[in-house]
Amino acid sequence: MMPDAATAPITARQRQRILITVLFGMAANSFPVTVLSASLPRIGEDLNATVGTTAWILTAPVLAGAVATPISGKLGDLYGHRRAYLGGFSLSVVMLALTATSQTAGWLIGFRVAAAAAGSITGPAAMAMIISLFKGSERETALGYWTATAALSPSLGVAIGGPLIDLFGWQMLFIIQAGIAAIALTLAWFTIPETEAKPVRFDIPGAITLGAGTFALMFAINRLGPWGLQSAAVLLSLALVPVFYLLFWTVERRTDEPLVPPALLRRSSFVTPVAVGAVANGAYMGAFVVTPLALEELFGFGVTAISLVMLPRPISFGLSASTSGHLGQRLSNRVLIGGGILSLAAGSSLIGLGAWSGFLVVIVLGLLAQGIGQGLQTPHLTNAVGGSMDDGDLGVGTGLMQMGIQFGTATGMTVLVAILGDRTSPGAYAQVFLIGGLAAAGAAVVGSRIRRPE
Repeated sequence: MMPDAATAPITARQRQRILITVLFGMAANSFPVTVLSASLPRIGEDLNATVGTTAWILTAPVLAGAVATPISGKLGDLYGHRRAYLGGFSLSVVMLALTATSQTAGWLIGFRVAAAAAGSITGPAAMAMIISLFKGSERETALGYWTATAALSPSLGVAIGGPLIDLFGWQMLFIIQAGIAAIALTLAWFTIPETEAKPVRFDIPGAITLGAGTFALMFAINRLGPWGLQSAAVLLSLALVPVFYLLFWTVERRTDEPLVPPALLRRSSFVTPVAVGAVANGAYMGAFVVTPLALEELFGFGVTAISLVMLPRPISFGLSASTSGHLGQRLSNRVLIGGGILSLAAGSSLIGLGAWSGFLVVIVLGLLAQGIGQGLQTPHLTNAVGGSMDDGDLGVGTGLMQMGIQFGTATGMTVLVAILGDRTSPGAYAQVFLIGGLAAAGAAVVGSRIRRPE
């Protein structure tokens, strides 16, 4: 086992091993997303489930992750990030293995939710370790590799998982994931050092009110598209959001050991990059949902052709993210964050122009610009968030950042799809992409003012 981080220094070689380990663990959690989405019709057929039910195979874990992530991050702050990471990963491996045995859609959704909740512990713990172990340009480089792995691993999942699912069935995806996660867990056991634990209690009232408010918000956003504002469940959820968050704020101000320090939420150096990241990811992922619709409706493409056209975006995302940290040694945040998000905005506008004019090459250029821009800004925006926090709040702080990204993603996808509605004209698609581009441009203006941590 690695030496205790609280008593022994971590060498440069050990830091690299830790980074490789957590990157491998993150890839194990994220690589099945794309191929699982493509497998939903087959899963629904095998389990005799409706389209609405099978959609929850993807939706329910996202909601669970959004609720659990900031709370799970606090567990690492309180009890040590090694303990939180290994505990979350161990439970996740078990749930993934059980997922492959599901005989009904209900069991499959339940195991997926449990795996997502357990996996939500590992993300903030891993990012907290990266932020605490790496400083300055080394941290930006490490976060660049983190972002690149998140971007490229789903593409690898399509290449590996797709053929195996065709041969052996959808259960093979979860068997493979459980096996890879078990390897990642073993590596982590011998590599990841312990961090200092805090001798304080866990803020249960804060966790309940924050979790309830986040679930109500994410549920309302997720169901707004299919159910509409006329749905009583959506209206009730929207009404409960301010109630739960106000209760959360009241609890945090009155407790001596808050889940989220109120001072952190009043700190503009923390709140601003989180908000900018939420808007940027909303524009990025909104385009991710609408672009395939445009390619199908306006160009008549099938699944394979759409996948090939979309492929440059994650590839350019991953490649630019892997080099973004090195660029941070020569370029300012104004260029990397502001310029990166502006490239994302320009890419959205180009996709809209391509949809309106019928030129496929313009859409491809827009996808490339979006991927490059997202890869450039993400590591430095994350570094800005990390630099705004005390070491003892890294887990809950990075958890809140990831919750903000999930909120922005869900909002961007829901809003852009709602604006498009049932329209299929080139002008309608151009309008949607222009709106996404304008939102990203606004985030670029604010993001260009974010300072690099000392």
